[in-house]
Amino acid sequence: MVVTHPIEEEWSIDADLLNTMVEDALREARATGATGPALTPFVLAAISKATDGRSALVNRAVLESTTRLAARLAVAEAAVSAGGRLTGAAVRA
Repeated sequence: MVVTHPIEEEWSIDADLLNTMVEDALREARATGATGPALTPFVLAAISKATDGRSALVNRAVLESTTRLAARLAVAEAAVSAGGRLTGAAVRA
């Protein structure tokens, strides 16, 4: 099962701007020969530089938000597995 959810609005980066930054980073990676395992760190570093480090903060916010959701889902699943009922409160807790 794959579960996704949006991050809080305060952490969002405009999709068009982000796409432009990724395209620019990929173009720069091709020009410098960054490929394979080196490509992802190259692109992330370029985006971090282009956002003055904000993208790293956004990535951390995504990680923390996903962790909170995973914990809520685990608690709800444990309650159901133990014979309890799944309520909205159990998922929001």
